[in-house]
Amino acid sequence: MKKILLTLAAVVCILACACSKQGPRKVEKPYVAAQTSNQLFAEAVELTDTATIVTFRSVQRPGWWIEVDSGAVISADGRTYAMTSSSIALNEHITMGESGDTVFTLTFRPVPFETRSIDFIESPESSWKIYGIDVTGAPAAPAPRFAEGLPKEIRDLDTTAVFTEPVLEAAPAEIRLHVLGYRPEYGKVKIYTQDLAGTGEFTIVPDENGNGTVSPMLYGTTALVPVFEDSRIDGGEVLLAPGDNVDIYLDAAVIGDNNLAVTRSDEFPDLDHINRIFDNGRYAALNRVRGSHPVELNIYGNDRFDWRMTPAQFVDSLTQERDEALALVAAMDIPEAARAYLSSEVNMSALATLANARDVYRNGYYMEKMTVEGINDSIQTVPGNDEIRAFAANIDIDAPVNLIISDYSEAVPSLESPVAAEVGNYLKMFRKAKSGRLTEADAQTLEGASTPFYAQAVKLRQQQAEKELAELRKATLPVPETDGDLFDAIVAPYKGKVVLVDLWNTWCGPCRAALAANEPLKTGELSDPDIVWLYLADESSNMSTYADMIKNIKGNHMMLTADQIAAIRKRFDVDGIPYYILVDRSGKAVGHPDFRDHSKLIEGIKGAL
Repeated sequence: MKKILLTLAAVVCILACACSKQGPRKVEKPYVAAQTSNQLFAEAVELTDTATIVTFRSVQRPGWWIEVDSGAVISADGRTYAMTSSSIALNEHITMGESGDTVFTLTFRPVPFETRSIDFIESPESSWKIYGIDVTGAPAAPAPRFAEGLPKEIRDLDTTAVFTEPVLEAAPAEIRLHVLGYRPEYGKVKIYTQDLAGTGEFTIVPDENGNGTVSPMLYGTTALVPVFEDSRIDGGEVLLAPGDNVDIYLDAAVIGDNNLAVTRSDEFPDLDHINRIFDNGRYAALNRVRGSHPVELNIYGNDRFDWRMTPAQFVDSLTQERDEALALVAAMDIPEAARAYLSSEVNMSALATLANARDVYRNGYYMEKMTVEGINDSIQTVPGNDEIRAFAANIDIDAPVNLIISDYSEAVPSLESPVAAEVGNYLKMFRKAKSGRLTEADAQTLEGASTPFYAQAVKLRQQQAEKELAELRKATLPVPETDGDLFDAIVAPYKGKVVLVDLWNTWCGPCRAALAANEPLKTGELSDPDIVWLYLADESSNMSTYADMIKNIKGNHMMLTADQIAAIRKRFDVDGIPYYILVDRSGKAVGHPDFRDHSKLIEGIKGAL
């Protein structure tokens, strides 16, 4: 027995040594705990006696550029290791070729061979940070399904009692967020919400242990998606009910999962379907089933959908896609209530796709040609109300479960039923209330509805908007009243100066990135009193988030209504945001989607001075 025990001890020792791999080594496609960008990946790390060599892969659009800061470092176990050389020029724009894909190496001072992971920090201000790069040489693998620290009662949740009824109330929810595996470097957690009437957002700043609390007002059943703000990676979605007193556990391993899904898609093709968010709210069982049995229509990027399709061909393709998804749901071993919910989710997604068919066509056109030039002339006929109503003929569009599926609201304006008409009027009144424009006559149109929730919700939202607007008026310019062109009236006060008009919104990730990149120009390369920075957002932005953000954006700010921004978008054929309009000293205004390229924005403004 003693000999056997000694032999086992020797085996354990050998395995431990093998796992740590003390000595020089090269680790290909290492596991990464977290990263702040989906445009830079650690392809390999080599540890030698004299250096630590990190091979990076950057993926950008062709013609875009990258720039690596000469101050980039790696850190491990509390120590920092400086860069000693690079395979590419530092502090210079490196333009991407036709593939948009480039590989380069950075060499740093050597880390000890016993090092288990390293962090890469390009610079404190940059968006390129990669945390927890595993350099042990151990095979990369997803984290366990249930992270350490997840309470037993949540691990062992009974998923047979699935609640799928809409909760039509307007009330706060007490949310206690717990980020498992949190590091302070991961930053804030942005919470995006989607209810029947639209989207919202708020921010939680976790403490050093990853915990934070917030009590947002919920208007009916609400889908909540937490996103690591610095990495823009979400951990999944949960449905919450107004009045919920809920703990939400978000496993930070979702960031590492995302990296594996991108860098090793051949080995881990299903990682992007792993839900790493858990809760104990009213919809907890449904959330667990949804997270474990994801099903969605594959529309964008699917070869089945071509921008040259006739409306009839598009509907046929969508029907086939929908039917295949429904077949998957029918074959799932899940409670019947969950099956009914997932089936409705598929149908509502299909209706929403029809309602937004033009966007699907435009996306397909752009992905093929990589330009929006000629897009409006090329895309003439798309499915409309007739196709939506025909498609909906065999769907129970008045089923109560639809009211907790956000896609339902996309199709409501085109549907014909008493419930759809009631919901459609609620959506219209809520939009008015959200911008503080709800009148007493508007509110009365909701009296006598099938539920008092609609009238209650818009009145509460109007009260909230009035408080938000009072604060915004102190920080924004009033929208000019004019019988002529609104844009001309907005820029008229600045004639004789060069005006850069930035169309943006708080919910737009690329807008946020561009704002951060452009801000230093105002005190640097483009520091000139003859340059006016004018920012136009619209009421789709969350007002409280907007008020907080513009405090750190130097320039003039204006909040427009949906109709006002639509007029500007139509005039300049805006293809998305961020979108820039350059107004020269004479007042001539030209749209510049090309200014999304930072260097072209700088060049264009300088040329107009």
